[in-house]
Amino acid sequence: MGRMAASYAGLICAGALSCLSAGDAAASETRHNITNGTAAYGDPAVVALVGSGHEQCTGTLINPRVVLTAAHCVGDAATQIYFGHNSALGGDYVGVIDQTRHPDYDQFKHDMALLLLERDVDVAPVPLCRTPFDESFGGMRLRLVGFGHTGVDDTTPHQKREGTTTIGEFGDLDFRFAPNPSQTCLGDSGGPGLVTLAGVEVLAGVTVSGDSNCEQFGRDLRVDAYVDTFIDPYLVDTAPGAARVGQRCFYDDNCAMGVCYEPTLAPQSPYCSSVCEVATDCPDAMHCESGMCRHVSATAAPAGCSAGGESGGAALFLLVWAIIACRRGAARRCRAM
Repeated sequence: MGRMAASYAGLICAGALSCLSAGDAAASETRHNITNGTAAYGDPAVVALVGSGHEQCTGTLINPRVVLTAAHCVGDAATQIYFGHNSALGGDYVGVIDQTRHPDYDQFKHDMALLLLERDVDVAPVPLCRTPFDESFGGMRLRLVGFGHTGVDDTTPHQKREGTTTIGEFGDLDFRFAPNPSQTCLGDSGGPGLVTLAGVEVLAGVTVSGDSNCEQFGRDLRVDAYVDTFIDPYLVDTAPGAARVGQRCFYDDNCAMGVCYEPTLAPQSPYCSSVCEVATDCPDAMHCESGMCRHVSATAAPAGCSAGGESGGAALFLLVWAIIACRRGAARRCRAM
């Protein structure tokens, strides 16, 4: 079957399961036939990440509007999500409105990301594996699904494919598998490694890397290792009704009341805003402007800067000062005081 994108270009790193050993490196120079997989016409929650009109990586729908994938896949390569099995035969495209990499992502470390869709989709999400790995996971059957290539020389259109192997050695954050018989390859990055626990198939791994020839091993990050600290908090923050007036929001229904407002000069920092008549109708540190609750410097604060409780004149002065400093190429980061 196929495997991941950029991470397959080469593996140079430090750490147990995150690196190629000398033997792995030597083996990767030997070309063999790619291990087998078959076309997949099910698995509707396994999606392709689309950028510049082409499928770039794979991901998995884990709630009605959130996709789990690899961090190295996001950016311009993930502006849309494709639902289907072969884009040449049609399918559904849904826009991406937020991309969040793991905060500690650094090349091969914590290579995980979450994508928020512009709308809910009518597809059953894949349950997350919340069971910590123990010795029983070694040798467990692993089902791989992805939009990757069948080999490094494969140039055919991306077709969703599936195959099976078994979990090999694993560490605190990741695990490896060998082609037994299937293997991931270019384009499968971000895709799922699925195991069956108590009769239910769950998402146990996110494909992140492997040997450059797609013939010796693959590496997945363990979902159970990230579910409490990274995945669940994002699902909570992006849920309908999760944000209160004045808090960061992602879409209108994400606000418990009001709408998700994008400040004119800081559209990357939207927050929930509600109808008001006087300032006391709004939370502290907000005021009533044109019938809506606004942060004091909301229309003046650059993206990434915090809105403080200054008067409008002071906030405007600081903004002008900051813009001038930035345009003069000041070495320090631009911050609202």
